[in-house]
Amino acid sequence: MPAPPGAGDCDFIKTRVAQSGDKEKAKSMRQELRKTHQENVQERHEDKTTMRSMRKEAKQKRVAARRGAVTGNKQ
Repeated sequence: MPAPPGAGDCDFIKTRVAQSGDKEKAKSMRQELRKTHQENVQERHEDKTTMRSMRKEAKQKRVAARRGAVTGNKQ
């Protein structure tokens, strides 16, 4: 089973810390990673909401177009 996206980032940070011995830098990098992740989650949520709205609107337009086509054919 493949690791989730970004899963290797923590290992990367741990390796960098071990190499440099700089705990503050590691803490800063983890905080930055968490912040970036949270921003990505929020953006994904907003994108999903927008997509749902666009799908609903497209469906309404299709239904309206069909009704117009059916009504137009009966006349």
